[in-house]
Amino acid sequence: MAVSTCTGVLKPLPPVYQKLVIKNLTIIRPPMLKIYYWDSFDITGLNKKLKSNKKEHEHFFDMPMRLIHSHPLKMIFWIQNLSAKPLELTLKRIQNCECVPLQTRVGFNQFRQLFHCPHRRLINISQEHLRMKPDEVLALSVTGYFYLYGAHALSFEVQTSDERQFLWHFKLEISAFDLEKCLVTKELLPVNIKHFQRVTQPIWVQNISMMNLAFSFATRDRGLKLHNSNLTVPRQSVWPLMAEYRPLDYENELEVTLIHDNAKICYKIKARGVLEDEAEISDMPLKDTECSEYLYVIYPNRLDFEICLKESRTQVVNVHNYGQKCMEFRWQKYLG
Repeated sequence: MAVSTCTGVLKPLPPVYQKLVIKNLTIIRPPMLKIYYWDSFDITGLNKKLKSNKKEHEHFFDMPMRLIHSHPLKMIFWIQNLSAKPLELTLKRIQNCECVPLQTRVGFNQFRQLFHCPHRRLINISQEHLRMKPDEVLALSVTGYFYLYGAHALSFEVQTSDERQFLWHFKLEISAFDLEKCLVTKELLPVNIKHFQRVTQPIWVQNISMMNLAFSFATRDRGLKLHNSNLTVPRQSVWPLMAEYRPLDYENELEVTLIHDNAKICYKIKARGVLEDEAEISDMPLKDTECSEYLYVIYPNRLDFEICLKESRTQVVNVHNYGQKCMEFRWQKYLG
């Protein structure tokens, strides 16, 4: 009786890596809303990579343009270990500039080859090694400094204790004040074309300078109406130009003229008409993680009202001050 033998080669199962996620994001003294940073950094896409079983990935963090010598921007990424085992993260900067060691005087008639790289301090990550317990959330502090003109990209290699490897690139643009870069909004939110009604939404205007600036706006588009066309934007901040818009077609291009100190800049903004309402989908946490450096937190930081005609409703907003000094809060109206 013949005995069958197994001649196949058993393939080892692929390794199962420990999973991570960016639980929340805190911006210290933010000039823009947190949703802007969440979308600009593509945290949703990063979380998909961190929760996948891929050994390696690459991700880009596009930071908003800042003025030369403006205040540092500190960001806190709240990282959570989703696995049931401890996990360690090690971060290391990778040089991707062309800086080389230079001969430097270190004493009387003594010289040494030293590395003088002006780029290495543009991004500072305070924790180079993180030890995370199961389900623990730790803060990874990243600070951007703006002292070197131009567009820069700083790369960091992240290695995990289970031999995963990530490449994270932080992109910075440091510039002088430029009217052509004052409008942040490139495309309006889509509007249902079947409703035949105008929808009010913000066009975000940024002022990266160190003084308050007065802008005037105008448009010739029939479907676009600007409410606060004379707008004063505080220094180092972003302010909304409220626009009432009804699309005339499925694909539209609007022209908005910005006027400042007798200088005119014409911006083109895309606008879409849709047949079905698109629900706003974002996994950004509305509640901010408590942080000693984030001195005050407002809950909720988004007000939603469902209100009928000639009806009045009240919503309570709680303001928590975690600092050691008294602070004064005032309501600021966007519309005059």
